[in-house]
Amino acid sequence: MDDIRSWHPKLAALHAYWQAQKPRPDLLPSRAHISPADIPALLPNIYLLDVLENPLRFRYRLVGTKLLYAGDRELTGLFMEEAHPNFFIAAPYPDYVACVREHRINRRLGSPVFDWDREHVRIERLLLPLASDGIRVDMILGLSVFYDAEGREL
Repeated sequence: MDDIRSWHPKLAALHAYWQAQKPRPDLLPSRAHISPADIPALLPNIYLLDVLENPLRFRYRLVGTKLLYAGDRELTGLFMEEAHPNFFIAAPYPDYVACVREHRINRRLGSPVFDWDREHVRIERLLLPLASDGIRVDMILGLSVFYDAEGREL
């Protein structure tokens, strides 16, 4: 994992909050440990994905308003491959798999891969695993920050 000090403050804040919600250092936090009331400033950038097995798929459970604006459509309830038709062949797909299979935290900074509007020319994204039993990942907590061509957050 890269140096957290280089991350956008929203990503760093969510990561610190997620770490603090772990019931023990060797267990992952669950969705029940995450309270929207604790992180109101982050909510517009947050999304939750349900993790479904056999086959491994991801479904938007909750989508913040900044993602709805960037995607220019409702995403809640859609599978990732429905919302983003190239999801399974896109470069970030292994990040989602590693988050589930290896409990890997993933931060990505670069050009948007999915079909966000043209205003959004860069994205900084964080994936954090959640597990109801502390071990088996059943949700992903994500946060995305979008930037325009001048590097301003949208």
